[in-house]
Amino acid sequence: MGKFNLITAYEVFEHVPDIDNLMQQLSLLLDTQGMILFSTLLSDGNIKANQRLNWWYASPRNGHISLFSQASLSLLAKKYQFTLASYSTGFHVMFKQIPTWATHLFKQ
Repeated sequence: MGKFNLITAYEVFEHVPDIDNLMQQLSLLLDTQGMILFSTLLSDGNIKANQRLNWWYASPRNGHISLFSQASLSLLAKKYQFTLASYSTGFHVMFKQIPTWATHLFKQ
């Protein structure tokens, strides 16, 4: 099996029951000069302690079984030796080193 320099996962992470298995598989498939480009909305500010869950992204019957905050995505990335960059509350990348083909996407 080959390695990939770009893996996309749009609206995938929140549907996966075993996020560690997903990260292990992505790590195996990703080239050293690669990045994972993915989308999932962050729960920051949308879930409040001691209040009923009222966030449309987590409503019943949409299949979202995993929800992430900025902190939980950062911890997940760190656990698998990735750097996390978030461009918005819904658009993120993980990489081990900035791929040479993508350096123009990152402000130094």
